[in-house]
Amino acid sequence: MKNKVTLQTGEKLALSTPFGKAIIHFLAAFALLERDLIRERTIAGMQKTKERVGPHG
Repeated sequence: MKNKVTLQTGEKLALSTPFGKAIIHFLAAFALLERDLIRERTIAGMQKTKERVGPHG
């Protein structure tokens, strides 16, 4: 089998199997979730800074 991913444990995960595909989808979903959370926190921090500093910086 080609299409394998090495996990941190060193075990191989076959991407051609339904289980392997599901794991990749879960990892991608968590990556998107983390990306969105970082974006929300960044925007919130920028808004708080604007409010604290004022319009003329």
